[in-house]
Amino acid sequence: MKLSIIIPVYNSEKFLDKCLASIINQTYKNLEIIIINDGSTDNSKKIIDKYLKKYKKYIKYIEQENSGQAHARNVGLKSASGDLITFVDSDDYILPTMYEDMINILKEKDVDMVMCDVYLEKEGKKTVYSATTFDNIYSCPVSLWNKIFKRKILNNISFIEKIWYEDYNYFMNICLKNPTYALCKKPLYVYVTHVGSTMNNNNSLKNLDIIIATEDIIKKGISKQIEETLIINHILIDTINRVYNQKSAEKKLVIKTLNEYIHKHIKSIFKTKEFKNTNIKRKIIMLLNYYGLGYLSHIILKIKRSVNI
Repeated sequence: MKLSIIIPVYNSEKFLDKCLASIINQTYKNLEIIIINDGSTDNSKKIIDKYLKKYKKYIKYIEQENSGQAHARNVGLKSASGDLITFVDSDDYILPTMYEDMINILKEKDVDMVMCDVYLEKEGKKTVYSATTFDNIYSCPVSLWNKIFKRKILNNISFIEKIWYEDYNYFMNICLKNPTYALCKKPLYVYVTHVGSTMNNNNSLKNLDIIIATEDIIKKGISKQIEETLIINHILIDTINRVYNQKSAEKKLVIKTLNEYIHKHIKSIFKTKEFKNTNIKRKIIMLLNYYGLGYLSHIILKIKRSVNI
């Protein structure tokens, strides 16, 4: 089975060489590497050219004016010819057997997608993040780069452009198709945290884009239970804790707006299935954030990262 790997690139010169090398050096060789240069102004093009010259048979190269990651991924999807699709961020890298390990599981289980655990790397130090531990597919970590999809399950789905949380929206649109999936309990993708990371900056206002992304899913007629699962896991816990971690003059406004949206859709956190069925530590985080005391849950999470968000 041929795997198409879609890589948007924007000013990634510090990380790109390591990223591309990790893909070229995969033990699984039936690959199509689609690089979309999204208007880079640094030396990213020179690094890409080096790989194009040496590995031209593996690489499709597309150059465009800066249009954002979502647009670049949509362009990559249109260009992809593989039976399988995956994504890589150009500042990350992967372990040598990632695709072989995951595709073997996908074939063996005959599923629509497979996902693996992740290393989080900061300043050269790695910690394992279990991205394969979740209660149901709608509470699953939404990043696309630790997943491989059969092409057919992605039909008629595209990324919403010009917003944050496009991964979340895209993955939830996949979930609406009720895909079968399997888990690879190995950390094979290395997510590199740095100052320029999208979700590691202090632009608090952009976190409000999750409301746009969520409303796009709700209007497709999902059940109330799925709606509550999305809002609790991806807004009440994930986004609010992210915003509390930021240093921004707009932080209080953003948290207030997110809380208003949550309360509009969830009148009582106690009545939700998500609250009833989770562990005590997670219940505490839910309650603190729901009642506007997220600064306390932020402190708790900083002290002890034992709640899987």
